[in-house]
Amino acid sequence: MPTRNERDYYAKRAAEIRQFADNTQDPETQKTLRAMAESYDRLVEEADRIVTLRDRLDQA
Repeated sequence: MPTRNERDYYAKRAAEIRQFADNTQDPETQKTLRAMAESYDRLVEEADRIVTLRDRLDQA
């Protein structure tokens, strides 16, 4: 189960990969890198949901 630290790691990786894609000239490489960043974004969204649910359960 992801933690807030893992969520932050995923978000940082997405930003780093996007920056790398922006600095890459090859369109196919850009496409691949952006797809990777989007995958990390989905991990961030899922981690947010899990952490929120866990916090709610801990408060109950």
